Amino acid sequence: MSYCFNLACSKPHNPESAQFCQSCGSKLLLGDRYRAIEALGVGGFGRTLKATDEHIPSKPLCVIKQFFYGETSSQSSRHTQKASELFRQEALRLDELGQHPQIPNLLAYFTYENRQYLIQEFIDGQNLAQELDTNGAFSEKQVRELLIDLLPVLQFVCDHQVIHRDIKPDNIIRSQQSGKYILVDFGAAKVASQTSLQKTGTVIGSAAYTAPEQLLGKATPVSDIYSLGVTCVHLLTQIPPFDLFDSTEGKWVWRHYLRTPISSQLARVLDKMLEPAIKNRFPSATSVLNSLNANSLPPNSSAAGFLSLALQQKIPPKTMASALVTASPNAVEVSPRNPELELKESIQEILKKYWLTGNVNLIKNQLSIVINREESTPVNYPFIVKEITEKVKELAFKRIETMKVSGKIQGKQKPEWTYCCDLKSAQPTVSDLVLLKLAQYTTQKFWLAQLKNPKFWLDCLLLSLMGFVLTMRIVPIHPIVAILASVGFMGVKTVVKGDRNFQEDLLYKQVIAFTFFLGFLNINLLVRGTFGLLIAAIVMAVPLLYIKTTPS
Repeated sequence: MSYCFNLACSKPHNPESAQFCQSCGSKLLLGDRYRAIEALGVGGFGRTLKATDEHIPSKPLCVIKQFFYGETSSQSSRHTQKASELFRQEALRLDELGQHPQIPNLLAYFTYENRQYLIQEFIDGQNLAQELDTNGAFSEKQVRELLIDLLPVLQFVCDHQVIHRDIKPDNIIRSQQSGKYILVDFGAAKVASQTSLQKTGTVIGSAAYTAPEQLLGKATPVSDIYSLGVTCVHLLTQIPPFDLFDSTEGKWVWRHYLRTPISSQLARVLDKMLEPAIKNRFPSATSVLNSLNANSLPPNSSAAGFLSLALQQKIPPKTMASALVTASPNAVEVSPRNPELELKESIQEILKKYWLTGNVNLIKNQLSIVINREESTPVNYPFIVKEITEKVKELAFKRIETMKVSGKIQGKQKPEWTYCCDLKSAQPTVSDLVLLKLAQYTTQKFWLAQLKNPKFWLDCLLLSLMGFVLTMRIVPIHPIVAILASVGFMGVKTVVKGDRNFQEDLLYKQVIAFTFFLGFLNINLLVRGTFGLLIAAIVMAVPLLYIKTTPS
């Protein structure tokens, strides 16, 4: 397949071996070398094409960026000139950066028939925005891998006095071939000279991911760190960045939207990347990386070197342990572990994740915790208790038999919530499990997320229609039973929708159509006795029919 370079061509698709477009007659080989095969994207001033290099026998894939010279009347001359300069600037930045395995190589840059063209290496893979849409929110492990993989690239870019200025999920591609994250689209990049950093320039970048100083036209190297931080919290929550920032309080609230809790260490790193003030942010990508790896043994230390050698030589554990103590001439004695202090610090870290404070006391065999919250800060007490319980068990603190947790608003004496549990019990009680399961439905975070979900409103419509039909048209036994059948239907649907073979969209279409049909019928049928119970049971079991069976 060949794709025509002529912007005005109405039928750009041509046979693979064609030399001229069958529709408009334009040449299909750019510079007698590059053949476009499909359009990847189009913007206000240019488009991106997937192409092959016909000069090389293997015909490797490449990317062609084609710039428009203000061909629409709505584009002012000033904007066109600025866009043209940015296009040329991308070629310069890629050329200055040279070869790096995680930055696309610049293959060519030239002007042909009054249009600018930039040819660069083709990266086969999805960008992070596509991965987020396909697979949902990222886990802590995935975000750590992203940071560890991409921060050295940012440091490399910074070392070459370049600021990317447009880091976001769309501009990070995971290579299918290497699995590495590739930083693309240097069209907004600029040289970070001392003179340029003191000047106010053009605001460039995607506003949702842009650092405050960059919005004022004064981008610095740490502006890219801010943008990467915003990218990470967006990937963790799958919530648009603007919704993760509380403009009334002037602070980030991304922790409230986490799908699953993350470690306090990563949370602190992300918070520092997102600091509005430059002086409070990480000074470099390397410093971010050091904070992420703060708890690991330095790979170049003599102790680490000995450990690696010892494992290879199969040295006995006792010999290895004693040798490690003297592996460094500056070795110091390690303080003995204080389990009680470690437990208290761990609980305080858990509370800090949710913007809470607390008092933790261990008296005899009882762990007593008082959680303090500000009146404006919502809190899910059962969820926090579950996390604290897991931490106590993880630390194997066998001395503790019971745990008492109280929750209160700061400045008030009377607790608003109390909970006691027996930690010696092997299994939680049924009431504990029910409480923890239902707790999520009492939080503001849960309902805010539901209100933004279109399927929540479809479920509301579905429940209303079924309630109408079963209480006004075909009533099994009694209207109360009909309402219970409708609720049971939605309950079964909620349980089975986690099955990957569940055809939820088909259920919506067919059941809504059927209930509308019955709603317009002028009947009122009361079904009593066993047959009425059977009707109610069939209604509740309907979602089970929409689990598609897969051939073995």
